[in-house]
Amino acid sequence: MPSLSETIAAWSSGLTLAAIPADVVASARWRVLDTLGCIFAVAGQDYGQRIKAGSLALGGQGASHILGSADRTSPAVAAIANGAMASAQSFDDTHNATIVHVSACLVAATLALGEDRDVSGEDFLAAFIGGSEIASRIGLAAPLQFHKRGWHPTGLFGAVGATYAAAKLLGLDPARTAQAVGITGSFAAGIGEGMREGVESPNLHAGWGAQGGISAALLAQHGHTGPINVFEGTAGLFRTHVQDPDYRFDFSAVTEGLGQRWESLGISLKPYPCAHVSHSFLDAILALRAEGLRADQVKRIVCPIADYMVGVVCEPREKKLAPVNAWQGRASLYYSLAEALITGKLDGSSYRIDAATHGDIGALAAKIECEIDKDAKPGQFKGWVIVETTDGRRLEKIEPFNHGSAERPLSDADILKKFRDNGAGLFSSARLTAIEEAVQGLSGPGAVRRLTAACVS
Repeated sequence: MPSLSETIAAWSSGLTLAAIPADVVASARWRVLDTLGCIFAVAGQDYGQRIKAGSLALGGQGASHILGSADRTSPAVAAIANGAMASAQSFDDTHNATIVHVSACLVAATLALGEDRDVSGEDFLAAFIGGSEIASRIGLAAPLQFHKRGWHPTGLFGAVGATYAAAKLLGLDPARTAQAVGITGSFAAGIGEGMREGVESPNLHAGWGAQGGISAALLAQHGHTGPINVFEGTAGLFRTHVQDPDYRFDFSAVTEGLGQRWESLGISLKPYPCAHVSHSFLDAILALRAEGLRADQVKRIVCPIADYMVGVVCEPREKKLAPVNAWQGRASLYYSLAEALITGKLDGSSYRIDAATHGDIGALAAKIECEIDKDAKPGQFKGWVIVETTDGRRLEKIEPFNHGSAERPLSDADILKKFRDNGAGLFSSARLTAIEEAVQGLSGPGAVRRLTAACVS
C-alpha cells in the first residue's frame, strides 16, 4: 500500500491544466491577483522594506524578484519575502475548513520558482492549483485540531502544498516528490504564540513555508530523502503535533474525491484586513450600522462565537482590548468590531498605529464580550452579534457565512477593487491594468516572467 504522501505525489505529478475544471482555474487566477495586491499593499511600507532587507541578508543568487522591487535573489529567499508580505496585513485568503492561508504560501513559492525556471503559464497554474488543493486538504484529516493545540497550520500545511507545487515545477517524479514532502514534514512548524502576543512572526509562516517547500524539492532533486510515512507515521506530522492518543485521524478524507471534488473552491477571499474568523461578525455589525446603529447607542455587545475561535481573536482579553500595534488590532474581535462600528468600514486604511489607543475605539471595545456558541459548526465562519442599546432595545444579527466564502463570494468587481486599492500606493493605474491582464492571460512560454516583470517597482 502506498503511503498518503506517495498517493498524493502520484496525483500531483500527473496533474495537467487540461484536467482541471474551468471554474477552478478561474478561481485560481483571481486568488493570484488578490495575493499580489496584498503584497503590493505592504511592499512600499516599513514592514515591506524590513522583510526585503532581512531576506536579502540571507544571501542567494537567482532570477526571482522580491515583488514590488527590482531586487532579485534565489527562489527560496524571494519566497520568504513575498509570502511574508502577502500575510502582513492579514488580508490574504483562507481555506475555511482548515483555516490555512493557502494562496500567500503558494503564490510566493510558485512565482519565485516559476520565474527562476522560466516556466509556462500552463505549468505554473497546474502547480499552483495542485499545491493549493493539497494545502487545503491535508488538514481535513484532523479538522481544527492543530489550532486547538496552539499551532498555526499555514506554516505546516502551506509548506506541504508548496513542496508538491515546487516538485512539480522542477519535474520531479512521484518517488522524489514524496521524498521532498518527507523532508518538509521533518521541519514542519509554526507556533501560534505570535498571534496571541501580536508580534510579526506569524507573517513569516507563509514565507517560511514557501521557501521550505522550494528547499525540500531542490534537496530531493539531488537525492536527499525524507520519511515516506510523513503524515500517518507513528512519529509523523499528525501524531507529533496532535498528541492525543484517543484522537482518530481520518487520513482518507485527504484523498477522498481528489481531482473530482475541488476543496480549493472553499478558499475565502477577504473583504477585511483582519483575522478571518472575525469577518462574519464584521458583516453583522456593519449591517446593523446600515440600519441605524451608532457607537454612542451601545450599552453592551455580546458575540456568541465558536470555541476554536476564542484563542485567535478573543483571548487574552486584556491584550485584545488594548492593542499596541496594527497586528494586534487585526487579531482582536473587540477592536475590529469597535473600529468598524465607529468608522463604518474596515479596509487597508484601517488599523493605523495611532488609532490603536484611540479613546473612542477602546471605550467601545470594552463593551464587547464573547461567549461560546455551542451550535457553531467547524469550518463555517458564522457571525452573531447581540446589541443592548442605552435606550433598552435588543438588536441581533446573524451572518451564517462570511462574505467572500463559497456561499457568499466576492464579485469580480469586488476583487478588482480590492486589488486596485491595495496596489494604488505602489503602481499607476496603467501598471495595475497590465498586471491584471498578465494574470488573466497566464499562458504560453515566458508567461510567469512577463507577470513578474510587470510587478517590479
